[in-house]
Amino acid sequence: MYYDEFEGMEEEQVAAPMTQGEVKERLRKYLRMKSVPPKLWRYLVYERFVQTAIAGEDPKCRYLCREASAELHRWSQRKRRSRAKTDSQSIDVGPLLDPREAKREEVLSHELARLAMHLGAVPGEDDKWLIPPEVPAFREDFLGGTVLTDFQAWKLLRSPLLALCEWPLPGGSDIPITDHEARIVSRQKELDSADPPSFVCERILIEIEWPGGHHETSTTIDRSTEFLDLRYRGSRGRPDQLRVLPKSLLGRLHELSCRLAEHYRWDTASATQFVLTGKVPATPCLSAEVASHFGSDHLQMRVNLSIQPWTSARTVYRIYKHLQSQILRQENRHLRIDSLEFLDFVAERRHAGLSWRPIMEQWNKVHPKERYKADDLRNFQRDFQETSRLLLEPAYHPFSTPERAKQEGDL
Repeated sequence: MYYDEFEGMEEEQVAAPMTQGEVKERLRKYLRMKSVPPKLWRYLVYERFVQTAIAGEDPKCRYLCREASAELHRWSQRKRRSRAKTDSQSIDVGPLLDPREAKREEVLSHELARLAMHLGAVPGEDDKWLIPPEVPAFREDFLGGTVLTDFQAWKLLRSPLLALCEWPLPGGSDIPITDHEARIVSRQKELDSADPPSFVCERILIEIEWPGGHHETSTTIDRSTEFLDLRYRGSRGRPDQLRVLPKSLLGRLHELSCRLAEHYRWDTASATQFVLTGKVPATPCLSAEVASHFGSDHLQMRVNLSIQPWTSARTVYRIYKHLQSQILRQENRHLRIDSLEFLDFVAERRHAGLSWRPIMEQWNKVHPKERYKADDLRNFQRDFQETSRLLLEPAYHPFSTPERAKQEGDL
């Protein structure tokens, strides 16, 4: 971030040369700090901003203060990025669809859900199933032939009994699927006699309570045990996952959800929710996701669109334009070709260890029409750093929802 305002700085011409202490004091007043951070000062010395100010080439320390402020801003960005390397956000673009597309999307979702109720079925004689459809069979076997409420589904997914133990449980036929409380009482690991000892197996003791009953069971996990990642939607509708064993009830749910997701192009979490609660998974004509990668030295952001072929090009344009405007918050301006060539030329030599002045002399020799004067080293550095910032750390912004954008008249 570069500032054009220099509050707290005198306007009269500063006599040259200045001492190092005077430069540091001027910078401290501009930053409004008790002292200049040593790391920031070393950076300014390394980049020769301090030497330029002491020599009187930057008499009011404008370039020094501007670069110090920009470096502090970069520090805050890097600190924030170090906590979260990647991030992605799914965007609800429903309000931006043409009404005909929205209706087609709705009817398609409902019809695919109806078809899913017959997946895997083999009809027999007299209107009976030779092999029953998988979703109704799962509900009949484990859910009492009905669907669950969101709370009941949440309780079922949180039960360690249903995630870790083979089902049906021997001796536990009276345990209700959704109306029980299960908790892990103990975990005992067994190690072999090698030096150092290695893991052999783990015995997990689980206690189950339900109205009018109590039971204890155990399960063993060894080196060969393979877990499955059951994806589901949490309390706020966000995808989450559980580690479950293949022979458990939730392991069977995982296999069914994966088959549904693959056959109907649903996401697995929505397929799990459909089996348990009957909620129809969306089959959008256009889905949008903004994915960000936060590196310590750069920022990248991508808009990922998945589009049904029958979605109109006008809708695609409208949605992408909305997302782009929310991220950029200004007109999309390309970096000039000559600026990019300048950055490429200078960066290659800076990474090779050359100092600024030899690089400027090489640039002047190769590009005589765009040469810098001998006393323009500071402008040469500034042009490079500003272009580098625009390339590697563009000023992206979080965006509002399409509903709010419509209310504000942006669309």
